[in-house]
Amino acid sequence: MPASAVTPDDVVRHVFRYLAEVGESRTKPVRTHDDARHQVWFADLPAQFGSFLTDAVPRDMPLWLRADRPVRHEPPAPPLPLAHWLDDREIHDSARGTPPEPRAETDIPADEISAEGSARIRHITVSLADSPQRDTVYAQYRAWSREWEGWARLDRAMKPVVRAYDRLYRLCVDASELGETFELVVGFGYLTWSAQSEPIRRHLVTCRAVITIDPDTGAITVGPDPEHGSPVLEESMLDAGQKARADIRALVRQELEAAGDTTDPQLADHLHRALTTWIIAAHEAGR
Repeated sequence: MPASAVTPDDVVRHVFRYLAEVGESRTKPVRTHDDARHQVWFADLPAQFGSFLTDAVPRDMPLWLRADRPVRHEPPAPPLPLAHWLDDREIHDSARGTPPEPRAETDIPADEISAEGSARIRHITVSLADSPQRDTVYAQYRAWSREWEGWARLDRAMKPVVRAYDRLYRLCVDASELGETFELVVGFGYLTWSAQSEPIRRHLVTCRAVITIDPDTGAITVGPDPEHGSPVLEESMLDAGQKARADIRALVRQELEAAGDTTDPQLADHLHRALTTWIIAAHEAGR
């Protein structure tokens, strides 16, 4: 079977590919992004956040993620005189198993004990066992501790949501303040390859992303960069002999184009096919 003629376009593509590989060979490949300023995994985000993985994000605009601002509840404030006998740090610690208990001793403002106290004495150390307010303190504690237990259950449930939102918030601040020196991407197909002295831990496909915060609601959204949001095959972390052949790259890019901006779960099969095509061609045991 006769070989097809080489066109000028083929020559140009081969030249550019050769120049690109020469340039990459002079640069030490970045095998991992472990030292990235931020790294957030979709699997670690709480179910309360809307994700394209669960089809729980608004479809009026392309998004990978929407995180509504969580409501932060303060613990119930203990009434006086009980408040004197409780530690404020313990009151705010919902991780403890039981409500904080009144202390055996505490310092109480002198004017609350006696209107005739010395002006030089501002606080007096009082023992709860000897305090005339002991019965009042214990009665208030019984009612307050039940309120605290309800708050602690709610706060423990919300802690993962608050921590995840705070991480995204800091990421959003960095993206805004660092400008062009900061690049945010969403990655697909986490490649782990240990066939060399420097293991590879990088995503095969990335999309440039933008993160924004709604000034009215505080909701944080992550979506494709409107100017550079198309999925890109990443091979810069690989040595020349590990990269896909030209025909394989063409098949992969064809599937990536069909996947659109990767925010539509209905088009996820194209993304999966692109990754599968690459990995089968890369290694006989690849998966």
